[in-house]
Amino acid sequence: MKRQLSIIISVLFLMICVLVPAAGLLLGEFGRENAEENRVLAPFPEVRSVEELLDFPEKFGDWFQDHLCFRSPMVKAEAALQLALFGEVQSEKVVFGTERPWLFHRSNDGQPMETYKRTNLFSEEDLDRISENLSAMQGEFAEAGISLVLMISPDKEQVYGDRYMPGFVKRADNQGRTRQLQDRLRETCPELPVVYAADVLRAQRDSGLLYYETDTHWNQAGSMLACRELLKVLDPGFTPAEYHFSETEKIRGDLQKLAGLGDAWRSTELQAEEAPLFTVTDSVQDTNGEIIWEHTVRNDGGGVPLKVYVSGDSFRWNMKRFLEDACCETTVASRYYLDLEDVATAEPDVFVYMIAERYLQELDMIPGYNTMALQR
Repeated sequence: MKRQLSIIISVLFLMICVLVPAAGLLLGEFGRENAEENRVLAPFPEVRSVEELLDFPEKFGDWFQDHLCFRSPMVKAEAALQLALFGEVQSEKVVFGTERPWLFHRSNDGQPMETYKRTNLFSEEDLDRISENLSAMQGEFAEAGISLVLMISPDKEQVYGDRYMPGFVKRADNQGRTRQLQDRLRETCPELPVVYAADVLRAQRDSGLLYYETDTHWNQAGSMLACRELLKVLDPGFTPAEYHFSETEKIRGDLQKLAGLGDAWRSTELQAEEAPLFTVTDSVQDTNGEIIWEHTVRNDGGGVPLKVYVSGDSFRWNMKRFLEDACCETTVASRYYLDLEDVATAEPDVFVYMIAERYLQELDMIPGYNTMALQR
């Protein structure tokens, strides 16, 4: 019965996807809503050659999707209907947890679900490529007088999966790819510190929320604990500040967006109550206004007596506050804009390469730039 209802809903939604845009076209609304997006919409494809004719179906699909009026409310309406009938949304990108509003990531953006299920183990060749790349990277940083630290941000599934993951998601009986990589690096790169705070986060999860319920990322409380693990490597004798967290608002999580869920699925936001101990001296934004590079100094000149340069993905956002509080001088930049000439100019004592667990396969080619820039 459930399968039949799902088929009926899919057919009805397909009919709506045809009839509503047609009505919008007649009313002159086609594309008006999406024209407000901050990007160039796909143009209607021209056919002037055999090659363009062959590409027409795909390009027409891009044009139609970009100019589909009422797209956002239709996606939300379908999700609401599926929730009302089945208690969850049929999604290729999101798994509903056993308790609301917990969601988990299973899209093709990295391999979070495969990593959790331990079905994507590295081959020996994979491990060789990654360890060789990191070993070479460490060597060239060392020649420049810079210590290299690898920090792996745990996927939410690794911290909360055993508590909220539905029973149909089974885990293989092996150690998983992250432990695989850690073991290999201990053999081939024994001088390379690897920070992976999954065990610490699991041990502390009963003390309070550490990740957003409907988002892939850790919140400030979780990132603070991970930052402390990094600080143990940077300066084992340093005592970090104590923080108290309070709920400030509800935010729209990235998994909530992927599943087209309404405001009732917003995630809890926690903020440290204490004032920052640092001052931002310079920052750079991309074309969307996102800060991709930031330099800070601690106000009192104290803290860990090291210049630290962090290159990380989106997990860096919540952690940067606590690292900048702790270190006398810090640069935090997006790893997607990694510029080793900038690292060389900054002359840090420590370079921290920070990567989300679901992207570990990228470590065989990161940084992807000529590290000879460090020797200038």
